[in-house]
Amino acid sequence: MSGNIMGFDCNGFLGTWPFRRFYHGGLDGLKAVHEKANITGGWVSSLNSIFYNDPMEAEELLAEELKNTPYRQVMGVNPMLPAAVSSVKEAMERFNICAVRLYPGYHRYRLDDLKLAPFFAEIEKLHIPVLVTMRLEDERLNYLITPRIITKEEKEALPKSYPGVRFIYTGMQTYEVTEIAEAFRENNNLYAETSFFKSPCTVFEDVLKAVPAEKIFYGSGYPLNCLQSTWIALQKAYIPQEDKRKILYSNIEALTSK
Repeated sequence: MSGNIMGFDCNGFLGTWPFRRFYHGGLDGLKAVHEKANITGGWVSSLNSIFYNDPMEAEELLAEELKNTPYRQVMGVNPMLPAAVSSVKEAMERFNICAVRLYPGYHRYRLDDLKLAPFFAEIEKLHIPVLVTMRLEDERLNYLITPRIITKEEKEALPKSYPGVRFIYTGMQTYEVTEIAEAFRENNNLYAETSFFKSPCTVFEDVLKAVPAEKIFYGSGYPLNCLQSTWIALQKAYIPQEDKRKILYSNIEALTSK
């Protein structure tokens, strides 16, 4: 795949997963799959920060691991915690984070909860994107912990409630993107990434019939997900080369330059 279009992965992970072993995880594993796919950089989140009592300990480890690499750090945060905003500000200063990431399923809060308003007001001032994680694994694999399912109504309401905050929805399946296609078209602050674009075979063709290519960012979800599945689907898709470039690189570049 080395001859393919250069790419950027907005949805990579490092750390350990409590429920199964990664055979090709770690920074070396991420670099290896990216090199094969001609991906030259990306945003990386810590899986450990989801579960640590003190998420900042996990962020410190991630920052050290990413030092002097082409990767940028995304901070995992629970916005319902009292110190959420101060932790984000600290991480911006100490680790130069590029975005924050929410796990409403694992941390069990609704995206339309009014208690989130002060958090998003501060995030708007800090002018950093917010990755909203709809899922990390297929729900059929969850048995020790059952994350709550994020409703269609929450997904549609969030960008309208906070128009000054840029949201990237991660872990959405194809039908979930198309069923709220109107929200993607009407809200300039809403985007989706590709880690769960796995079916049907015409997944990218189907999504782009409903949602502009400018609204889609390439994300692998590696090592929780197989990078090659979505990567090959995009490379083989019958869509314009310019749309592939937008999804793989140009869109994220445009977002970060705003």
